[in-house]
Amino acid sequence: MVIEYSFTKTKSAVAVPLGFNSVMTRSRAFWSKAYAVLKDWALPIVVALFGVLLKLVTDKREAKRLEQDRVKALRAETWKQMLPETHRLTTKYYMPMAYAAERVSLYCNRYAAGTSDQEKTESARRAYYGMLLLNRRIQEASETVGGLYFKNRTGEKIAITCVVKIREIYPGTEEQSLRTHDQAVQLIQFNERLDSFMQKLDNPAEPANAPVIADWTSFREFLCQAEAVKRVRTLCQIFEAVVTYESNRPYEYWYGVPDKMELADGLAGTILNLFSSDNDKNAAEAYLSAATTTQVLESE
Repeated sequence: MVIEYSFTKTKSAVAVPLGFNSVMTRSRAFWSKAYAVLKDWALPIVVALFGVLLKLVTDKREAKRLEQDRVKALRAETWKQMLPETHRLTTKYYMPMAYAAERVSLYCNRYAAGTSDQEKTESARRAYYGMLLLNRRIQEASETVGGLYFKNRTGEKIAITCVVKIREIYPGTEEQSLRTHDQAVQLIQFNERLDSFMQKLDNPAEPANAPVIADWTSFREFLCQAEAVKRVRTLCQIFEAVVTYESNRPYEYWYGVPDKMELADGLAGTILNLFSSDNDKNAAEAYLSAATTTQVLESE
């Protein structure tokens, strides 16, 4: 475009460029106006959206933290209520069971390694004493409190499975053997002393001791089966290890370090073989991995 102007008698003209001109369609005109509006509002909108997103993330994180605090408080309160009862069960039932199982394993091993008749006889008598005590204490716990109550249900399942499999081997599954063994178990006290029990074995003519003498005869026959004895010894070792570990777990915060399960070589594989289903095997494997590894205590 040319602009012409005059001053007195002098005329001047100057060319002014108007730039690129185009004819806009209706839709293009709409988007051009929309862009002009949006570019002024873009930053406020982005900031607002960021604020909303940040609040959502913060609220979700806070809700998760509150839920964790709630669960931790609930767990602490539950454990506070359970600890006295757990202590009672541990001292009255679990540790005596573990001791009896350890005695069975120990004296079955000594019987197998014995080199003289006297050594074998003494080991057999002590192993039988331990077996009756073990079953008496398990029976007492079953009848009075319903069984075993550990901090971990897989631990309970391993211990109970060991008991079942021990009984399948001795006294076995034959009805008369089971009845005779049960009668013998009923004749001893929960905390029967060794001397008191040995007096029963030493007095076979006493009618009241008849069930013990009959069961003692069956136990000596069992001791002649090397593989069966080895299997029972292994199961008792597993039972003793699991029960001792679970009995000490409630006191980990008292001692400042978590307890660690002590397993002899090869027993971990034996524990996994106690179960047939993959779910049980996987649960047992995870349980053993945690139990045999030193853990760091969670803060209160």
